Amino acid sequence: MIRGIDASMDCSPYVSNLQAQNVEFVIRYYSNLARTRNPAKVLTSREAHNLSQAGFSLIAVWELLDTPGYFSRAQGQADGAYAYRYANEIIRQPENSAIYFAVDFDASQTQFVESIVPYFQGVAQSFANVSGNQPLYSIGIYGSGAVCAAAKQSGLARYTWLSQSMGWQGSQNYQDWNIRQGPLVSHPPFQFDEDLAKDDFGSFRLSFDGSSATFATNFDAKTPNRVTGPNNA
Repeated sequence: MIRGIDASMDCSPYVSNLQAQNVEFVIRYYSNLARTRNPAKVLTSREAHNLSQAGFSLIAVWELLDTPGYFSRAQGQADGAYAYRYANEIIRQPENSAIYFAVDFDASQTQFVESIVPYFQGVAQSFANVSGNQPLYSIGIYGSGAVCAAAKQSGLARYTWLSQSMGWQGSQNYQDWNIRQGPLVSHPPFQFDEDLAKDDFGSFRLSFDGSSATFATNFDAKTPNRVTGPNNA
């Protein structure tokens, strides 16, 4: 097993702490910069650079809202296009890695069929459209065991990240995960969740050449991103 963490804040100041704990990968967020209430949650090119130089692999996960009404095909199209462009243009995320999309609630079968499936179909459509049908990135999903299993079996997601919420549907017995979230660890002001990963899980690490000191910042945060409710991420 490979040890990692996920955090909603810049992890650069805590590199030595993570190295001392034998952490090998760090999961950080992509989100719409014009809409999120917590911009510190979003991975920047400088943080990605710092963590990669320190020897950590990275995983990217998209999250803006975690309410059931957020998910639709149109929202998936918007999120997919934004996440893909941010990964490619700002982070310079290498090909053959993944972007996970969070389903951070205990979705029912009806919600999965009527909302989650169309959402991920929209994400896949945007990945194809943005890349000329040759996407650099695979799609992953974060959620309950039931959601992860159904998404993987139906081909909506290649990778699954199992939520730590073991009371959610299908989570107790789900074993086909690529990443499994563990308990919250708090060392104020640094808080993170522990994670375990196995085999290939879509991680990446930036490689550096003569442009290693260059950080991409020219990104239109006002790119249309359909949202039907208030922000909470």
